Amino acid sequence: MNRNYSIFFFALFTLSVSAHAQSRRIVTYAGSGGTGGFSGDGFAATGALFYGPQSVSVDTTGNVFVVDYYNARVRKIKKTGTIVTFAGTGVGGYSGDGTASTSAKVDPQGVAADKRGNVFISNYLNDVIRKVNPLGIISTYGGTGTRGYSGDNGPATAAKFHSPSGLFTDSKNNLYVADAGNNVIRKIDTFGTVTTVAGIGTAGYSGDGGAATAAELDSPYAVTMDRYGNLFIADYKNNVVRMVDPATGFISTFAGTGAYGYSGDGGAAAAAELNKPAGIAVDTNGNVFISDSYNNVIRVVNSIGIISTSVGNGTPGFGGDLGDPLGANLFHPYGIAIDTTGSMFIADANNQRIRKVYYTTLGVEDIDPNVHITAYPNPAGNIITVTNVAKNDKIVLSDIAGKVLSSTIAADNGDQTIATNTYAKGVYLLQVNGSNGAKKGTIEFVK
Repeated sequence: MNRNYSIFFFALFTLSVSAHAQSRRIVTYAGSGGTGGFSGDGFAATGALFYGPQSVSVDTTGNVFVVDYYNARVRKIKKTGTIVTFAGTGVGGYSGDGTASTSAKVDPQGVAADKRGNVFISNYLNDVIRKVNPLGIISTYGGTGTRGYSGDNGPATAAKFHSPSGLFTDSKNNLYVADAGNNVIRKIDTFGTVTTVAGIGTAGYSGDGGAATAAELDSPYAVTMDRYGNLFIADYKNNVVRMVDPATGFISTFAGTGAYGYSGDGGAAAAAELNKPAGIAVDTNGNVFISDSYNNVIRVVNSIGIISTSVGNGTPGFGGDLGDPLGANLFHPYGIAIDTTGSMFIADANNQRIRKVYYTTLGVEDIDPNVHITAYPNPAGNIITVTNVAKNDKIVLSDIAGKVLSSTIAADNGDQTIATNTYAKGVYLLQVNGSNGAKKGTIEFVK
């Protein structure tokens, strides 16, 4: 094992003028809550309805893909904040190969985007893996549609799977499949050949210290990998996270004792209790995040193996937006994904929402050493005033997803007032650019 990672939490942003204390906030990135439904395509994702979001993935350009389980769709949240259906018709099934993904029937459980622009979907109830290429055409990438466990060392399309769940693509575009019903982790390489990399196919909890392919897992729901090639498995029914060392192929328990519960924060991860880990992700610094689903929290294990709670207060429900993630309420979080900026996306399944945890520098980022941009009041009411603006500066107002809401050219030097009365409560960004296009500063404010 080669885990030379930095300690828990990400490095502070480097600012060209002054470093501001960094904090985290949680917001609703998509979904309006309720008891579940389907609506919102073509509009802002925050107003959309989901029904059981299970898995989430972020591609290299920042688009977010969500398995909308009971709606039998995969939804896509564009960088602009608009949501659309990416795959599925709303009727579950297995059809449509060779056609547009939006005309195909899917029963999705997991989703993963690779670096080539392909998106993979685990068709959970139909025992296949689908692939949507950059042109939007869907095909079968693994499985025959007949449930079973066979086909290793041959073409993935001739192999049998059983209730495939979480997916992960590595830096070489190999696809890893949490073949939950078979209690194994499969790998489909870029040549389309499938192999088993962990598990013997029977449910249980054994094998630590030996070959991963001789170990027992019990309903592995999710899989991920760090930059060193260590493979992490959310061993759902065993209430643990397992790890496979790339050098030896040996498996060990990374987090959890096997007993379900919620304990151990501040101590060794292997001595902590988890309750149905359903999702797992690794950030760019190597911290391992675990969706501790039935505890309604996200846990994190740092470089020296210490576990702590990263998101959630442990009480099921919905609350805490715009505040510290540790004070927020989640309700059975499942899939999690982390983008290149360190922002985390959480499929908050029973809240019918996608939550986002991000880092902020407490409101102001100075870029120009000769100018200090501020704004008041913060939180804003019907207007917000930006100070130290020069004539012909451009003031751009956007939402937290990056969607531009307004753009204003300053008519004079001095304070400039921006109307905010038409915007919903939430977190917004004001960016001030000089007349030459150079960025002067960014202000985060709450309404």
